[in-house]
Amino acid sequence: MKRLILTLMIVFIASLVNAQDAWIQKTDGSIVAIGIKAMGSDYLMTDLGNISFTEVKAISFKDYDEKYDANYKKLKEASLIVSYGGDGTFPKAFAFESLNPNYVDGLPFNEEGTMEFSEVIEANGTADELYIRAKLYFADNFKSAQNVIQLDDKDNRIVVGKGWSSMYLNLGLGDFKLRLKFTVKIQTRDGRYKYDIYDMSFESIESSTETYPHDWFSKESFFNKKGNPRNINEAYKRATINEIESLRSGIIGALNKPINKSDW
Repeated sequence: MKRLILTLMIVFIASLVNAQDAWIQKTDGSIVAIGIKAMGSDYLMTDLGNISFTEVKAISFKDYDEKYDANYKKLKEASLIVSYGGDGTFPKAFAFESLNPNYVDGLPFNEEGTMEFSEVIEANGTADELYIRAKLYFADNFKSAQNVIQLDDKDNRIVVGKGWSSMYLNLGLGDFKLRLKFTVKIQTRDGRYKYDIYDMSFESIESSTETYPHDWFSKESFFNKKGNPRNINEAYKRATINEIESLRSGIIGALNKPINKSDW
């Protein structure tokens, strides 16, 4: 009995040591700091007890760690907004809208029919401080920032990077895995910054086939002859909104996060 108790204590202590720090935004709007010890099929095992996925709207991890990729995958499959490198703040909800009548609403299509999104955000910090945070965003959110960053203009405080994130379509018979490919541009000035998300496309993991937003979200392709959304197109829409929200949350969280000089 003593040996069993000792073993359980060791397992418990190890789980605390290896807990992954994160913040969750619950569906009621509250924000809670947690340490994730493990993950069930539809719940988080945390230092505060088990938390069902249905109670969570978004989750922001302190750092990205590739050894937890299976956990990130499970959260995205549950349609949660997932971001990395934040400080426990979450952006206000934003309703995307289509400005082109030929495309379905709820997605950020401009008048020309291109899916892209941008915001100007006020933030504490000088242009140089925000520029450094922008570079840290790419370092914290992508496996190789050196390969991701396409433009690093320190004089004009502009960083442009190409990346991708995993995306999962829930089609009822299992999840279909894709990559959402995109470009992110961040420009900083004293007290504010602007980010743009554009050049979006979808790549099938199985076939490497690349498709584009107009292939799935034009009203002609989105609706069947009876005027109802096609299941696969609707799944693409839900997953795309979720991934754009995750990108948005990651960018805003990273650029609102002061640099911790004590780490140097």
